[in-house]
Amino acid sequence: MDYDPNNVPEETPPEGELPSELPTPAAGGPPPFRLAALVQANNVEVSMGAALAIVANEARVERAGSVVTVARDLSLHQGGSQWLLAGEARLERSGSGIIISRQVDAPNARIGVVAGGNVEGNMQVGILLANRVEGNVQALMDTKSAVRFGAAFGAVFGMALLLRRLLGRR
Repeated sequence: MDYDPNNVPEETPPEGELPSELPTPAAGGPPPFRLAALVQANNVEVSMGAALAIVANEARVERAGSVVTVARDLSLHQGGSQWLLAGEARLERSGSGIIISRQVDAPNARIGVVAGGNVEGNMQVGILLANRVEGNVQALMDTKSAVRFGAAFGAVFGMALLLRRLLGRR
């Protein structure tokens, strides 16, 4: 039996209420998508769902997402998380805004900012701050360029403040 989104029951519930029976995989419907605010346990597995925050020793997230994930050992497969804080993080075909981790292994990932000890994999990164990098890591800004950018920004900002003080006295 195939799921047909156009096959809607004649009776629909009042607005704001859920129908008494939702489509399930056994009834030919799509797989359920679960949403949680906080998932906290020793071992966490999230599949085809979303969580506001995940806190665990070991976390495995597959085809799911979270806003914040904190784990000692993290595996993220075809998913995403805005903020990741992990001892060891493995992202496969996934994305993240900011990762802070001792070890990052990310084959085929896109990440905004990575701050880690060892980074390896095939990834695209906006800003990369790492002690050791292995693999095909394409970074818009690495550690050396971030230091140069910070120094240049500080110099320009300092001169602007100095000029403002000098011109403001007259």
